[in-house]
Amino acid sequence: MRARPVSAIRNDLTLERAAIEVIADSGWDAASMLAVSSRAGLTYGAVYSRFDDRSAWGVRLWESALLPALQSVLSGVLQASAGTPDEFEAAMSRCASPSPTVLAAVEVLLASRFDPVMRGPIESAVGTWLGRACLSRSDVSAQQAVVAAAGCYLAFGLVLASRRPGIEGLRLSEEFARYHRAFGSPAEPRALPKDRARHLEIAPFNTGDERIDRVFHAAVRVIGEVGYHRATTARICRASGVSAGFLYKRYSSKLDLAIAATDAMLAAGFEANAAFTERLTRKHGVAIAEAVTWRELQRPELQVKRALDLETNRLAMFDVGMRAVRQRTETEFIASLPADRHQGALRAFVHTEIAMGLGVHAVANLVPRVWKLPFNVVTEPLLGLTG
Repeated sequence: MRARPVSAIRNDLTLERAAIEVIADSGWDAASMLAVSSRAGLTYGAVYSRFDDRSAWGVRLWESALLPALQSVLSGVLQASAGTPDEFEAAMSRCASPSPTVLAAVEVLLASRFDPVMRGPIESAVGTWLGRACLSRSDVSAQQAVVAAAGCYLAFGLVLASRRPGIEGLRLSEEFARYHRAFGSPAEPRALPKDRARHLEIAPFNTGDERIDRVFHAAVRVIGEVGYHRATTARICRASGVSAGFLYKRYSSKLDLAIAATDAMLAAGFEANAAFTERLTRKHGVAIAEAVTWRELQRPELQVKRALDLETNRLAMFDVGMRAVRQRTETEFIASLPADRHQGALRAFVHTEIAMGLGVHAVANLVPRVWKLPFNVVTEPLLGLTG
């Protein structure tokens, strides 16, 4: 077999770097072969001659550059969890301020869920790796599994939250120290209460217009099932039983509809979740309430809802309208917190809480059995309730 010319190998690396830059800057949906070839300063044919289609190219990029970078960062977090506070902060900082390659890795991982060619090889690779770390077995205790899972939640979430507006100059040292202390002094596992958070399911809307309710419900479910890019308005109309004319008379585009439906869903979800958490706290205490909430967020039957949340967060990174919707929910969350925290500490706490929520969703969709872990192992020391 004749060796490839040096120029061809050099172009391979140039295209790989360009693809990572485009995905990190603008997202997977914007990473067309034309956009990558333009960024690389090469012809469109230089990309097309190497790959039959964009999905095959995405899998190749994942295997050659993105997966190794993501595994390196996550391995560093898991190792540092048992290391010094400085080592842990350094490992988590690489997630909070991720490299373009790590940003691109998480972006492609989330986008692959909705691509039948990419999903299998991409999700199975990282899911198997995470499962070995985050599930208890003969050589991994429940405590070790929960600590590893929580570390991966925070690591994934910090990458996903790294583009939140207004976090420039945010100091996370105290939050990282809090998590490191919790991971170093895990509580004894205990059976969690069986309270169910049924409000987390995609519930019927109540806008006052039954047809809009159906449209919203169809929109969020279709986006959660096939992703925003493949969620056509025709499909949403069929699922909701309304005409295209009805939809476009009220929403000028699919994006406008997605923003409106997400806004309504998040507003209702925030109130229901606050009530659920308050009820749990009264019955079981704050640490167990937190542990039950983590478990309920990860139930296997909520895969579509989690995918929807991650997809709208992904859109918010690149669209101002969707970003504003998610920011309103974050503002409500901040307003619900005690006002006795220093502003900097409050911002850091909010950022890590948002990150944990995103990370829980990401890992649970990759490792379905993780929801059964006794999360009090971490929530008790995290909230200062054990030694």
